[in-house]
Amino acid sequence: MRHPRPAALTAALVALALAACGGGDDGDGPTPPSGAASVDTLFTFPAAWSSPQLRIRRGGEVVFVFEGGIAHNAIFRLNAANPPQAGAPADIPITTDAVVRRTFGSAGTYPVNCTVHPGMISEIVVE
Repeated sequence: MRHPRPAALTAALVALALAACGGGDDGDGPTPPSGAASVDTLFTFPAAWSSPQLRIRRGGEVVFVFEGGIAHNAIFRLNAANPPQAGAPADIPITTDAVVRRTFGSAGTYPVNCTVHPGMISEIVVE
């Protein structure tokens, strides 16, 4: 029985991995069917969100995954002194090693700011 060469096997594995990843869509999940709500995930890294922007449909949900034993929060405005943006979900208080879900019922662009780590900002675009 003949075995594949290492280079051919490596190329096949890389192609399979790329296909499984969906081609790199900047962290934005697949577009749901028209009218369907969407769900996407935003992970925490030591001092950064996993994606600079997520796009979801109105009524869609974002799953915030706080991991790695590092405390983070998520406020839906750029400055904690500002009032909450109309239509934004409730802020997420300082959280460690937990999964928190938020639904976005109004169209708009919502910043996601971790005030524990200055500069840790992403945004949710609700279409």
